[in-house]
Amino acid sequence: MDEITEGGIPPNRKTGWTLTPLIRITLLLGMSAILGTINGAITGEKTQFLFKEELGLSASGLATLALVLNIPAYLQPFMGAWADLRPFLGYHRRSYYLMGILVHTLAHLGMAFMPGYSLVMVSVLLVLTGLFTVFAGVIINASMVEIGNATGMFGRLQSLIIFIPYALSLAYTSHLGGFVAQNWSYQRTYGTAAALSLLTLPLAFLLPDKRVSPSKSATETDEEHRQRLQAQREREENNRSTLQESLKSPGLWALVGFIFYLIVTPGPNALYYFTDGLHFSKQFIGDLGRWTSAGALAGMGLFALVSRRLPVVSLVLGAWLMDCLIYPCQLAIRSESTAPYFMFLWAMVGIIYTLCLNTLAARAAPKGLEGAIYGLVMATITLAGVFSGIFGNFIYDFFGPKHGHSVTYGWNASLIFGLIFTILGGILIPFMPAWTRSRRPLAEMTEPKA
Repeated sequence: MDEITEGGIPPNRKTGWTLTPLIRITLLLGMSAILGTINGAITGEKTQFLFKEELGLSASGLATLALVLNIPAYLQPFMGAWADLRPFLGYHRRSYYLMGILVHTLAHLGMAFMPGYSLVMVSVLLVLTGLFTVFAGVIINASMVEIGNATGMFGRLQSLIIFIPYALSLAYTSHLGGFVAQNWSYQRTYGTAAALSLLTLPLAFLLPDKRVSPSKSATETDEEHRQRLQAQREREENNRSTLQESLKSPGLWALVGFIFYLIVTPGPNALYYFTDGLHFSKQFIGDLGRWTSAGALAGMGLFALVSRRLPVVSLVLGAWLMDCLIYPCQLAIRSESTAPYFMFLWAMVGIIYTLCLNTLAARAAPKGLEGAIYGLVMATITLAGVFSGIFGNFIYDFFGPKHGHSVTYGWNASLIFGLIFTILGGILIPFMPAWTRSRRPLAEMTEPKA
């Protein structure tokens, strides 16, 4: 990979228009976010109703199934470590990304041409889709963390990939998701998604990756070839030793444990509450996404405005406080007239919470192991999110119609329990690694802290 200097510009290439690593990763993240948002809008809400209406799953049943469907996400640290340490077809990242996109496309085609939907076949294809989608995502995240940490631009790069989906959702894709769920067939939905995913293949060439080959190139001297192989061996050995040291670090596991606790707090499935409890239409649920997007954009703007001047410890405190505030926002949703405003607040608080956690994860990733360590935290977030759904929906069902109570009663019980659980999480903050308790401004933290 090109050596990176301040601003992401390689040496001797600081003049004129050129695709520096920073420009390449910015284009990659932007285009991936645009295409991924459109694809997600087409399949997201429709897939939820596939489980609810076609396969007859309850809220708790769907939450339990998510434990299986998210298996690929749990493997993120292993995917990242494998890509960091083992090249495939001469590349550490590009070839893995291309493989991920191709298999993802084939799995969506399988969903499109399936003659009838059964729980087993749908689950198998969605796990296959997720496996290679996650692998491609791990590659993109590793590149983003590497360039972001080296240039001090991680916050801006992270904001870009979060801003674009919410901006598109505010403009159109939320309405598109509701329209597809209301009017399209499953065959048309997944066939369109497969076609769209092919458009992401050329983005592989924007990955700041360099071919790794033991063979001597035509332009190399014998000495240059020997030095390149020696540098490659040293890089791989350094990555292995750094990975071993990182995994032995109590600070890393304290951070992972804190993030897991915050995410695992109970959270019921809002789709079931909106349809069964408040009787919202599919289109209205889709259109609510615009309010969610507006709130998320407001939260991003607020975070970007103040985060670099706040002390690092504010990331930990902010994540905990925002998690506490999410529950009152959800409890206040009672009707079509109030839902938009509290969805706005829910999203604004939620995005600040997410940005705090993601920034902590990036700061914990050592150079050369961005895929493994950042992937570890992302896998933790996914696994905890699944257990949060199982936990929350169990309470939702138990205190809901199954035992003679209303859907709203079950929703409230789950959220109140989650709020109490989250408040108690504050006792974990003093056990976080020392660097997370620093009072230095975030702008000064340009080196990752494993």
